[in-house]
Amino acid sequence: MIPDTLPLVYFGKLPCRGDFVRSRSHMSDINVIDQWVSQALSESADEMDTSLALHFSHVDTAENKIMTGVLISSYDSGNRQYPFIGFGLMHLNKPKAWMQYLPIKSAGMWHDIHQTLDQARSKVDNTQITETLNQSFVSIDHNASTHYYDFINSTTLQEGAMMIDIDKASLIEQIIATGLLFLPTFTKGFHGLNKAIYWSLPDNKTQAIYFASFWHDLIHGFYAPHQLYFNSYFYWRDGHYHLLMSFSKPAATTLMQILTGTSTKHESWVNIADSSWTQQFIDDDIGLTRFHNILLQDDAYLYDVRQLFKTIFLAK
Repeated sequence: MIPDTLPLVYFGKLPCRGDFVRSRSHMSDINVIDQWVSQALSESADEMDTSLALHFSHVDTAENKIMTGVLISSYDSGNRQYPFIGFGLMHLNKPKAWMQYLPIKSAGMWHDIHQTLDQARSKVDNTQITETLNQSFVSIDHNASTHYYDFINSTTLQEGAMMIDIDKASLIEQIIATGLLFLPTFTKGFHGLNKAIYWSLPDNKTQAIYFASFWHDLIHGFYAPHQLYFNSYFYWRDGHYHLLMSFSKPAATTLMQILTGTSTKHESWVNIADSSWTQQFIDDDIGLTRFHNILLQDDAYLYDVRQLFKTIFLAK
């Protein structure tokens, strides 16, 4: 059963302290986060992007474990740079049901955590900060998926393309590219998918959360038969939001690429926007040709696109 709230777990550095601050519980999880962040920072000579707020979720379906958190840039009283991180932990019997709508389900938690971290970073009273952090909780919106369905039932493909500032044909290519990229995982699993997958999102945060949820929803059927690690990263850079997914234990290299990136995406990532390669598959497959033509000719709602996608790629 999904709880209404979760206690905030925190770790990192704050300007009012010369040492690390950390929660008194979940030490093993804090140690994992510390190792992940420290290794990422050590892998690059570049400094962390001080404007970055990284909203993340790490899911281990074998352990039924979901970590939802936010990482912001920070430093200690000696100006030594190290992020400040907060997260909530859940164990759910069916984590994949959460993963299907992960961004919209995480949005309220991300907001609460980010707000608490920002407030802590701005305080000068060390005692007050510790007391506040130890008493902090994050709220879970049990109606989140309803908000997502309201969005896809009221937003057309053309309107969605305008939100991302691309044309409709390009968005259709991205949808088909997503299906083709994930199609082999349905039978082979995710062990061979060793690259991070990147999508560009709208510049409006609410719309970006909804669109990130749309991409999560599309790929849900591919991993349904499998156990996997699933990592989702949502962040703002260069005028709009971005979504990055990876499918292994959280990698320090991926985090380093996000934290120290000077551009919106890294060259080693699979960029879904670079999807012109799909045309050959569309030309060679009758089902894909029909799918492509329907989406081009009809201004379908995103819900209808979702249903057609599942029919074409998952035979549902």
